[in-house]
Amino acid sequence: MSKTQNRGRLRVRYRPVTAISVASIRQMFALHLQHDPHASLDDFIRGLCAKSGAVLATRAGSDKVLGYTLVSITHMVFDGQRVTGVFSEPGLRDITCSAPDVTDDWGDEMGEALFHELMRMHVAHPLTRLVWLTRADDATGACQLRAHCRQAQVLPGQQTEDASARLAQAFGRRLFPQASERRRPALLMGDVDTLGIMVCLTTRPWRWFRRNILRNYRAVEAQAARQTSITPQQAAWQDSDALDALERGETS
Repeated sequence: MSKTQNRGRLRVRYRPVTAISVASIRQMFALHLQHDPHASLDDFIRGLCAKSGAVLATRAGSDKVLGYTLVSITHMVFDGQRVTGVFSEPGLRDITCSAPDVTDDWGDEMGEALFHELMRMHVAHPLTRLVWLTRADDATGACQLRAHCRQAQVLPGQQTEDASARLAQAFGRRLFPQASERRRPALLMGDVDTLGIMVCLTTRPWRWFRRNILRNYRAVEAQAARQTSITPQQAAWQDSDALDALERGETS
C-alpha cells in the first residue's frame, strides 16, 4: 500500500490562533490564494487575527499545510443562560494535492478534530450550553455537524419565536455584523451535549473499522485491478458499490 493511501499520514488538529506558526500562516495564505488569487496578505492576517483558531491538516512528519478551517468562538448570555457558539467556516484544501486522504477524507478528519475540541470544551464547562454552527450552504461543514450533534437549520433574517432560531440569529449578528438581516447567511446549529457525545462515541468502532480496515481493502483492490488490466477507476467503482451494500446490511 502506498504512503499516500495510508490514512494515518494525514494529521489534523485544532490550534488556537496564538499557537499557529508564521510558517503555517504563510502556507495557509498560499492555499487561500488558490481559491482567491486577488487576496492580500494584510487582509488575510487581519481576518485570521479576528478568529479564535483553525483546524489544520498537515502531513504526519511534516509541517506542510494541506487544508484548514477557520474557527470563531463566541460567548454570550442568552435568555439568562451562558452559551458558547463555535462557528466553523468553509474549509479550504490544497487543490494541487491528489492524495486520496486529502481529496476524499480531509473533510471527515476536519470534523473529527473540531468535535474533539468541542468535547474538551464541554467537559471543561459542563454548565455552559455549547453549540456548533456552520453555514447551511457549506456542504462539508453541514455534513460533519449533522454527523456529530443534533442540528436545526435556521434563517437569521426570519422573525420567529423559536428559542433556537433566535439564538442562531443572535450569533449571526455577532459573526456577520456588517451584513443586514436579509443578507446574513443561513446557519446550521447543533447542540454539543453529553447525550450527543455518547451517541457519537458508540458509533466510533464501526467508523474506525471502515476507515482503517475497509480502506486497506480498497487499496488492495486497486492493486489487483492494475495486475488484471482493470482500471483503478473501475475498481474504485466496484469497491464503492460493495461499501454501499455493506452499509445497507446486504450480504452475498
